[in-house]
Amino acid sequence: FAYGRQTGGIDQISLTIKPGEKLGIVGASGAGKSTLVALLLRLYEPEQGKILIDGVDSSTVTQESLRRNIGMVTQETAMFNRSARDNILYGRPDATEAEVIAAAQRAEAHEFIQELEDHKGRRGYDAHLGERGVKLSGGQRQRIALARAILKDAPILVLDEATSA
Repeated sequence: FAYGRQTGGIDQISLTIKPGEKLGIVGASGAGKSTLVALLLRLYEPEQGKILIDGVDSSTVTQESLRRNIGMVTQETAMFNRSARDNILYGRPDATEAEVIAAAQRAEAHEFIQELEDHKGRRGYDAHLGERGVKLSGGQRQRIALARAILKDAPILVLDEATSA
């Protein structure tokens, strides 16, 4: 994949990742790490070759189905001006309060969430995070996003430059 250019991009790569296996991809800035993630999420279609997930060509399934099976934490995480609870529940809206707290604990977010207070006096999991999570540090935003991904419990978890947390 070369973004339509003649040179550069990702060329001649083959990965086999077994269920339960963890894989870290490291490299210099511009080496293609985020491009691999974008291809996995079908933000781009491969110019050659294919991406198989459990033996199924990812281009044959809907993006909705694909994304339902992938949990994602990025450097720039999406936060909503809603409560900490709602931001975590976005991963699985039908989860119980106990499941939300367990996910936050696994993501090491529970303690700082309990200390949150917004301008209207809402505290803890009820505190609103501000537009794009502006009231949180980068690491705290990533921990909320990680709790969301843990709660979602998707078969594939992608951490794309999620290093602050």
